[in-house]
Amino acid sequence: MGTRHWHLPRSIVLALSAALITLLFTTYRSLSETRALLEDTTSVVHTHEVRERLDELALTVNNAETAQRAFLLTGNDRYLDPYNTSVARIGPALAQLGQLAAGNPRQLVRVDELQRHVRARLAELDRGLAVRRERGLDEARATLVADSGRRTMEDIHGVVVDMRAEEQALRTEASRQAATGYRRAVISEAITAVAGVALLLAIGLIVNTRFAERQQ
Repeated sequence: MGTRHWHLPRSIVLALSAALITLLFTTYRSLSETRALLEDTTSVVHTHEVRERLDELALTVNNAETAQRAFLLTGNDRYLDPYNTSVARIGPALAQLGQLAAGNPRQLVRVDELQRHVRARLAELDRGLAVRRERGLDEARATLVADSGRRTMEDIHGVVVDMRAEEQALRTEASRQAATGYRRAVISEAITAVAGVALLLAIGLIVNTRFAERQQ
């Protein structure tokens, strides 16, 4: 008795091929949309981190300024500890901001500007400390009254505001893209699931039909 071979009709072969191609394409699209969603989510997290580092830097500079003023008014060395602690944190904070801004040329320019203003303010604070040590309270008070560092602090805060605004705009756009990407990913996954089920049903139907034919 000769072996019977299965020969699928051309229409069925074409239908199966179309279903398989659709499944492969939708799977690829689903993976692409998922990858894009992850990238957008990462961007949102990144902008949040930049804003946090900016806030921490601004607070640290303010803390250094506050401790310096306390020393100028009292001459008590205990205020130098928080001052030195704050100053020590500023360098690493600026370096971290530079790393976070590495992919954004506009923010890199602002980080450079911020570094110049912060270093200028630290130099002003150090000069104030030297005046207090070398010339006494009256000269130190005159330094405070002159408030020569106000302009520098305004420059620092201005750059921080601009950088925060940039990150907020990036965050808004990344959030919008993430929401869009999520919807696309859900749709792609649903299409993939439907195509997969359709392909399995088609294969099952063919196998069942051929098995029934062999039984006859």
